[in-house]
Order: sequence, then structure tokens, then C-alpha cells
Amino acid sequence: MDSCHHFYDIYPEERMRDVSRPGYNPNERPATPDGMKLAPPPNRSVMHPIFPMAYRKILELQILAPHSYFSVNQIFELISYFPPDSSAGYLRLQVIISLFSHIVDLENMYLIFDNVLSFDERNELFHRVGIMNVLDPMRPERLYRLDLRRNDHREWVKILVYLATNDPGGVWEEVEYRWGKYDEPVPGWTLPSTWTRADDGGVNGGPRNFGWLQVRYRCQTRVGVATALGARKVMRKRTLAGMKRAVL
Repeated sequence: MDSCHHFYDIYPEERMRDVSRPGYNPNERPATPDGMKLAPPPNRSVMHPIFPMAYRKILELQILAPHSYFSVNQIFELISYFPPDSSAGYLRLQVIISLFSHIVDLENMYLIFDNVLSFDERNELFHRVGIMNVLDPMRPERLYRLDLRRNDHREWVKILVYLATNDPGGVWEEVEYRWGKYDEPVPGWTLPSTWTRADDGGVNGGPRNFGWLQVRYRCQTRVGVATALGARKVMRKRTLAGMKRAVL
């Protein structure tokens, strides 16, 4: 099963001024910068030895799941029995996806996302389930690489922008913006003031609807001082973690 993220970018009209640079050749696929490279796609001509048995176990799990509910700790234990190698067909992700609608404590999903999944698996989970369904604004501290052409990625950028301006101690670090996947980062890029305005599709307010943004969100709150959670609670209402409640 190949990753869904190996695709060719289509540049918007605003991008055309950059393709006029010397040496640009529209007939050649540009090289992917090191900072944007993903893991090599799995070899689809050779089946991983464990795949037939593991996939059968996932099917059995899907048969039993409709009448059961799971905590994140239980999901954590289940995926520990499957190989992390993406060449095995993203088996760990298939377990998570099969049981995702039966997880009763999505606010703890960060325990798996941040501590267990590889970078490639995180991107695949974003694509299959959606970043607004997986992540919780109550715990935004991590490194992101977001495609602003995707509506859910753009919505998460709006959350990060709101937190950066309203969450005490919240800062953006390691910020990079690229016009396209195959471009180098824009030198000296900083958060535009227009991104903090009311969203009108990225024309005069809100994030752009094209380009790639890399940012690490970090809270500078001193150790021992509780973070003011008001802004995070407001943004949480926009995500699945802020709406879903345990049903037991």
C-alpha cells in the first residue's frame, strides 16, 4: 500500500512569478528539497511476510469492534503487536483507523501520535482520518508540516495562529514557508499580520490557501506555572476532541 502523499504539485497563479526564475524548466520535475522528502514508498511487488496473518487479525478485530469501546491505552497495546515498518502496509494505522470511532478518550490520542507513530505514519493518519479529528488544541506543542491547499490543514493553521496571539507564552519556532513542495523556504518569512484577521479565504484575511508551512508550536510558560487554557478551550470546540464524549 503506497503512501498517498507522493503527488505532483499544481502551482496557483500567485506562484507563477517564481517559476520565471532563471533555469526553470516546466518540462522537468524538480527535485524535492531535503526538508520535504518523505520515507521511500513501500515495495508493492513483494508482500511483507507478516501481512496475511496480521491483516486477518485486523479483520477479526473489525468484526468484534462494533459492540466495544476502547481507551487510548488499549489502542496503544494493540498496535504494539504490529510491525511499524510501512512496507507492511501501514498495519498499525489500519488498527487505529478500524477502531478510531470507538475511542472514548480522544484527548489522549497525543500519547500515540507523539510517542509511537513515525513521521510518515503521522502524515498518513492526517490524510486518512484528518488532522482536525486526530489532534487536540489542548496539547499543540509539536512540529507541524502543513499543506495549505488542504482545508483541514488550513483550519489547523488558523488554530495555531490564534494560539500564538492569545495563548500566554505560545510561540512559533522553526518556521518555514514554501510556495510549493519543490521550492526552497522563503528567506526571512514571518507570520503575516493578515493571517490574524477574519478569514475571507486568504485574500485579505486568514492563511493563504496555497503553499507549505512548517512550524513548531511551543509554550514558553515557566516550569511550575500552569498555562492559561482559555484560548485552547475555545479552539478545542472546533475539533472532534472537543465534541466527542465517552459513551459507556
